Amino acid sequence: MGHKEGITKLYSRWAPIYELAHHLQTIWRDSKYRNIVANMVDIQPRDRILDVSTGTGLTGLAALVKQSDAYVVGIDLTPAMLYLAQDNIKNNSVEEQFGIVIGDMENLPFVNNSFDVIISTYGIGGIEDTEKAFAEIVRVAKPGARFAAIEMVSPILEKRLKKMVHIHIVEPWIKRLWGFRDIELEKLFEKHGINIERTQYYDEFVLGSSKMVYAIVRK
Repeated sequence: MGHKEGITKLYSRWAPIYELAHHLQTIWRDSKYRNIVANMVDIQPRDRILDVSTGTGLTGLAALVKQSDAYVVGIDLTPAMLYLAQDNIKNNSVEEQFGIVIGDMENLPFVNNSFDVIISTYGIGGIEDTEKAFAEIVRVAKPGARFAAIEMVSPILEKRLKKMVHIHIVEPWIKRLWGFRDIELEKLFEKHGINIERTQYYDEFVLGSSKMVYAIVRK
């Protein structure tokens, strides 16, 4: 079974309890991080927003709370997750502002220069070829597009004990449960010529650590 098929099968199993499981695992900090990402990109009226690996659509919905006169496209590999996203979109009465697409981040089904904003909350760590995915993001982003992402990272060096626990216990456990791993976001941004404006490390959990990167796509 290939990586993409494995991820789709994994998240199809998780879908019925995905949101609750993610809330519990992060002690409800996942909602905070979605709001951080949505705030960071300074959404403007009529912005077109790409929500990377949208899952059940919660990050896209957080973006629309900030600016209802925008349009979100959420893309994800797993139909079972997108069915739940459809329910969330309907329950929040934003059917006209939020579209969903079953698709592959490594081969985005959009024309060049389509989006003003790119957002992602724990959506990149499960992508098989992140280099190709970032090249695709640059292709579909408009010149000057704002891009904010947050991902799990290894704890900072000063926290040696926590770092060892993360490397030997947390990361293998998360990879097995959720199919994603630590991502060096800054290196990906820099390699693809995406100008980093701000980074922020978060260390609020007993076991977890995350980093947010905000950047401007310049072409």
